[in-house]
Amino acid sequence: MSRSNKTIACEVSGGLDSSAIFAVAEHLRRKNQLAAPGIAAYSLVFPNDSQANEIEYSRAVGQHLRCGMREIPPTYMPYSWYARMADLSREFPGYPNGTMSLGLRQAAHAEGSSAILTGAGGDEWLGLLGSRHYYFEELALKNWRNAYDCFVDDLGTLGLRRAVWSLFRFGFFPLLPKPIQELGRRLRRYGKEDNLWLSSHLQSIMADRREKFKSRELRRLARQGQLAQFHMLNDAYAGLAREMEERMCSSIGLELRSPFNSRAIIEFAFSTPERFRSGGTSTKRMHRLAMKDILPESVVNRRTKADFTGTFRTELDKLGGKTLRQILTRRGGWVKPQSMIDAYDSVQAGRGPGHSCWILWTLVGCDAVIGERDQTYANN
Repeated sequence: MSRSNKTIACEVSGGLDSSAIFAVAEHLRRKNQLAAPGIAAYSLVFPNDSQANEIEYSRAVGQHLRCGMREIPPTYMPYSWYARMADLSREFPGYPNGTMSLGLRQAAHAEGSSAILTGAGGDEWLGLLGSRHYYFEELALKNWRNAYDCFVDDLGTLGLRRAVWSLFRFGFFPLLPKPIQELGRRLRRYGKEDNLWLSSHLQSIMADRREKFKSRELRRLARQGQLAQFHMLNDAYAGLAREMEERMCSSIGLELRSPFNSRAIIEFAFSTPERFRSGGTSTKRMHRLAMKDILPESVVNRRTKADFTGTFRTELDKLGGKTLRQILTRRGGWVKPQSMIDAYDSVQAGRGPGHSCWILWTLVGCDAVIGERDQTYANN
């Protein structure tokens, strides 16, 4: 992954995954085993957004390894840029939390790098996204002792009530007959409607596609915990996200490399019991253990994640409510206009949940791909 005839660049967000990539690469460099003439580290700094700013962790990594690190502010592009990208590629132009790294990557390329390493894939394959699937897995395999050990471990971190609930929810419930499981899910969702913002027509299409996808889950799995991994491997958005990131990098002459999305790591994830990856409130157990002597303690034990909702709010604010209403006029068959307007108003007022920003920007981006891009876009 590090092979290059130029200095290899590395994004260091301050999270465990990207920090691990950089630390291992730096150790290889010191041993003259890095397949590149050097390595340069870059990190985003958000001086006006405390929820997104991870710079204290990035700096801790640099200090621990005694390495310099370039700090780059986030990039905010006008909507005309997104429209132009959609026009050139005929694909979704990307989300603000991806575009925010454009300036960082441009700096890496300007300073002589032709490839950049990222920590993408670590959450998926090293054990952050999965719930407590180890219960289901061990009970299905009749590994009673392992299931008991997991429960005792959870008792110490979660307490009795949450540990018992986890054992039932992630252990016994998935073993119940399918009709009973479905009844339980319906009761839990009673009074709630999914995708309130989508038009009835698109909700019907989505429901049909979900049913078709379910049939693919019938394949034989060696471990029950592999079902969640199977979902991640076949996740449509994950594939789209990788393509958008790679396309953005290639547009500036930079190759994006994600070691944690390599085949070797994915195969390792599929072959590793869930109890080795997570338990109680602990995630990425093996990953943290492997890095405990290589990274600073503050990064190895970090449990927080940055929130980049602010990048969406900034771009939506620049877009403006007038332009959004023009889009809704064209795309009334896609969404329920009033729901989208309510979401926009709540986001602008600082009340809206984070996913509202994603929904709004998805509408805007899809319109840029398919719809008319008139002078209104050029003025935003």
